[in-house]
Amino acid sequence: MNVRSSFAALGVLLAAASLQPFASVAVAPARAEPAAANLDDVVFSLGSTTFRLKRIEVLGGPASNAELAKLFDPAAPLPLAERLAGLSAASVKIPELAIETKIGERTQSFVYRDVVLEGVEHGAARAAKAQGASFRLSDPNEGEARGAYGEIDAKNFDLALAARMAQGAPPAQGAAKAQLYEALSVQGVHFESARAELDAQSVTADRAFGRPPAQAPAKPAESSPQAERRLEQAELLRWLDAIRLEGVGVSEARLSLRLGDSPVDVKAARVALPQLDGARIDSLRADNLTYARDDRTIAVSAAEFKAIDLEALTDRERRGDPSSPAFGALVLSKIAGTSAERPEEKDFTLERLEIDNGAQAASGDLTLDVAFDRLRAQAARVPAVAALGYSDIDASGRFSALWRREARELAVSGLSLDVADMGAFKLTALFAGFGPDLASSDSATSAAALRSVRLKTFDMNFVNRGLVERALAAQAERAGVSVDEARQSDMQNASLLLPALGGNAPPLRVIGSEAAKFLADPRNFTLVGRSADGVGLHDLELVSTPAAFFKKMEVTAYANR
Repeated sequence: MNVRSSFAALGVLLAAASLQPFASVAVAPARAEPAAANLDDVVFSLGSTTFRLKRIEVLGGPASNAELAKLFDPAAPLPLAERLAGLSAASVKIPELAIETKIGERTQSFVYRDVVLEGVEHGAARAAKAQGASFRLSDPNEGEARGAYGEIDAKNFDLALAARMAQGAPPAQGAAKAQLYEALSVQGVHFESARAELDAQSVTADRAFGRPPAQAPAKPAESSPQAERRLEQAELLRWLDAIRLEGVGVSEARLSLRLGDSPVDVKAARVALPQLDGARIDSLRADNLTYARDDRTIAVSAAEFKAIDLEALTDRERRGDPSSPAFGALVLSKIAGTSAERPEEKDFTLERLEIDNGAQAASGDLTLDVAFDRLRAQAARVPAVAALGYSDIDASGRFSALWRREARELAVSGLSLDVADMGAFKLTALFAGFGPDLASSDSATSAAALRSVRLKTFDMNFVNRGLVERALAAQAERAGVSVDEARQSDMQNASLLLPALGGNAPPLRVIGSEAAKFLADPRNFTLVGRSADGVGLHDLELVSTPAAFFKKMEVTAYANR
């Protein structure tokens, strides 16, 4: 599935469909009709693209076939865009327009039916239409793909600008993007490949702006899949840099992915893209989104990506680099999960989930903030929680961290979990040796990087709001004793047994003593650790006793402070 190629084709759909053909090099005149100029069998090439028009009919424009042929004469002294800027006609009709493009080993073929331009004045058409289109994409690595568009309609289409874009003349430094068309409507979109199928009821855009793209990238000297991907990405990015789309909307979209024996089905009632400018999308929102796999379905009332970086998203070599996130934020609202066995029951609900990558400094530092609100589920789905007498779980949480790239440090400023009628847990920590190789797709590289990570500081705090009391009650019931007897037993184990099991290391005696105080009056408990050099997996493998560990990490505890 060549998503990037199909996306680019949609972005410059009318430019490719209606204007690139006017660089004709081979024209066969047809019989003249009253008040009309016609040409048959127009075939020409522009770069790596070949165009074929079975017929073109112009009404109320050039007075003869010969005059119309001059418009397409490759030997004409004026550039094509200037010739088109002088064109005025009541209508231009192209019954069939075929376009074939080759980029490396990839081939794209589009066939548009019944293309009509109406009210053309000085190279701008008041209306541009096509009854439909079909396309086929061939990629030796990804296989064949095909699809179709339904009726296509746009207003105020600038033919001359589209010709300048199609000719590919490099833009002037700082050249602004001018309006290419407005009110685009595509009724019905279908795409399918061996691995995916995409359908949409309609695609619309309020306006499109453009300028000639930068110079095409040179063909790489090496021949490899990696080189082909880099060339394809460079081609996509230069076209993205040349366009701006506003008010893009997709209705009733469905994407089916064939992933072995477990297909995935994603649907959205509406997808909105307020603006695409270059390789950046400020916002991409989907309403009434559903994700189905196996017998599970997740429904999302609204999902929004913010600050999408298409350059990072399409560059496979940068995907494993945490300093190059593909998006700035993701916000999901009102999420619910169900199963095929109990479709009337919700396995869980979640009020809101937000992931924010934050702003990056020039140093490459990265902030990450993840928060979820009101995750609710039946306690029966977690037997250990249900055993404490809870009927429901209601939790909220947050994770906030700063990754300092040059220092190779990860500062966790807050990992928190707050569960109703149970309590609240919070952790802060500092890790050293935290490098980008941790995100490597190579398992050996990531495993080696993990062994370099060292924990330097941590601060854990638990605030009790009923969990300890319920745990003591359940323990007492199982043992057939009173709650006070269960509490006294646990206090004794904490103050005496825990240090003894750890060789009576002084830090364990402090931890045990403070734990006993907490059990006697369970309000809050804090555990703090500090290490000058940090403790990593390698250190833990060499530690044989708790006392040896506490030589590397100073640990203490506090109760009810």
